[in-house]
Amino acid sequence: VITVKRGECQHDNECPDNTACIENQCLDPCELTEPCGKNAQCTTSSHRSVCRCPSKWAGNPHEECYQCRFY
Repeated sequence: VITVKRGECQHDNECPDNTACIENQCLDPCELTEPCGKNAQCTTSSHRSVCRCPSKWAGNPHEECYQCRFY
């Protein structure tokens, strides 16, 4: 039996942890789309994009992060 592989991957587990199998290529989902909200930081972990607000910022990272003001 001959297995023909289309592209570099068929499933996420064939790619490094910081990429995902997207259209048979190991790509960073953070760079391909904009999955996070305004001012949020995107990192890829376990083949999925993870959104976080920067340090000392607050908000919902999927919608918008805002800088905290201390008085």
